[in-house]
Amino acid sequence: LECDVVRALKASPRERQRSPPSDAHCCVCLEAGDVSPDNPFLHMGCGCRGSAGWMHVDCLFEILKDSPEIRCGTCKNTLTGEMSLRIAVKYWRRHRVKAEADPMRLEAELILGTMMRRNLWTAEKALVMKLLRRNVDVTTKVFGPDGDGTRKAVNVLANALWCQGQLADAEALMRPYVEKMFLFEGDELLRRCDTLAYYADALVALGRTTEAEALLRRGIDMASAGFKSDSRARPRAVDIVLTSLLWCLTNALRQQGKLRESHEHLTTLCRLTRRHYGSDHPQTRRFEVARSDVAASLAQEPRGQADAC
Repeated sequence: LECDVVRALKASPRERQRSPPSDAHCCVCLEAGDVSPDNPFLHMGCGCRGSAGWMHVDCLFEILKDSPEIRCGTCKNTLTGEMSLRIAVKYWRRHRVKAEADPMRLEAELILGTMMRRNLWTAEKALVMKLLRRNVDVTTKVFGPDGDGTRKAVNVLANALWCQGQLADAEALMRPYVEKMFLFEGDELLRRCDTLAYYADALVALGRTTEAEALLRRGIDMASAGFKSDSRARPRAVDIVLTSLLWCLTNALRQQGKLRESHEHLTTLCRLTRRHYGSDHPQTRRFEVARSDVAASLAQEPRGQADAC
């Protein structure tokens, strides 16, 4: 499997998504331009604009090499595109020499599988699935079926199944974790809410919107427990979880024609992302566009029908 991964990474063409502006420079070494074919000057594929967000691959890896979080330190967005894949490859090569059951190696494999799915899915679909399935199998043996590492690996595999159109398989894979998550509370519950978001999306895609709505409302109530009287007292981590769940809920509501409530939740989402990320953040703009679309749909409905929603 490792030989197949190396072959795929060498064979797959990766084109530059954009050219750097004339005033762009690496914020680490303060130089611009490619250093070598293996150390190009790339945009991180994050939310930074203009001359921001440009770095050499090796410079960025020196910052991220001890952390599995492949995120921009400025805008906090996940890296995308060629930069994300190159960093994931370097992280994987650093830990692949360790034992198969080593937690750091398993984490590096999961990151690599995630970035390959995002960037090489069309050309290497079978290889990505093979890598992710093996990661789930080994992670389950190491951490157990209820381990946090296992849950993360299952989320990524379920997302890959989703991309293949295997929605029922993705839903079945995540179902046991969703059924158990409501046994937890506090931080343990928050860590499991990403699985609920993925699961609810799968239910909506399968047409089970009422079931998705009920699960999401329960998750939102439990995640925000203790902060309802003063939303500004909520920790940022809680708001991030609520943002994910509310977005899934708005989609489920829109599928059922409940546009007015969907619009209210989208307004809340816009407020949350502006508070934590700013008005120019891509996620804020995404929610504002969705809110405008729902508002336009409400305006086209007869008065009585819109009120009923």
